[in-house]
Parts: sequence; C-alpha cells; structure tokens
Amino acid sequence: MFRILAIVISILLAIHIVGCGADDAEDVPVNFVSVTPPGGEIAGNATITLTFDNIPTGVTSTAGNVTVVGKSVAIEGPFKSGDLKFTVAWVGGSRELNFHVTGV
Repeated sequence: MFRILAIVISILLAIHIVGCGADDAEDVPVNFVSVTPPGGEIAGNATITLTFDNIPTGVTSTAGNVTVVGKSVAIEGPFKSGDLKFTVAWVGGSRELNFHVTGV
C-alpha cells in the first residue's frame, strides 16, 4: 500500500516539475499598431491612446501618466502648452510621438 502511494506521489511530482517550465507568453513580440489621436493639436488635459497587437509590459513614457489596459496604453495629461515631443517605451520597442498642446 505504501509502495503504491510512494509511486503515485513520485509520478505526480515529476509531472508537476515538468509543467513548471518558462512561460512562453514572455517571448511573444509586442508591436505598435496605432495612436489616437494620430497627431496634430491636442488639449492639455487630453488622453493619447496607443494600441498594440499584444499586451505590452514595462511601459514607460517621458510625458504624462501611463495606464495599461489589455492591448491599449493611455497617456494622460496634463501636458504643458506648446510642442510636445515624447517617447513611449515597452519591453521590445519604443515610439516617439509629436503633438502640439493648445491649452487646458
């Protein structure tokens, strides 16, 4: 009885160890798809939304506040009036964006 229990536990442990491999989702590339608005003038309190083909990780921006929701990234102001040039980066890529901020 104990011998059978020991064999079953050994088999279950072996299955568990084999199933603990690296997560393949981390190897999936994430590509930029679009930005809304696509450029031009925005208000100082605008939200700029970037869309990706997969869920981005490690997202940073040199302007605004970053919120990641699924395959979308929102960059929220306030932004200072004038020309706005900033970079959004994520694991595996980055994108430079240009806008003109017209006021709050």
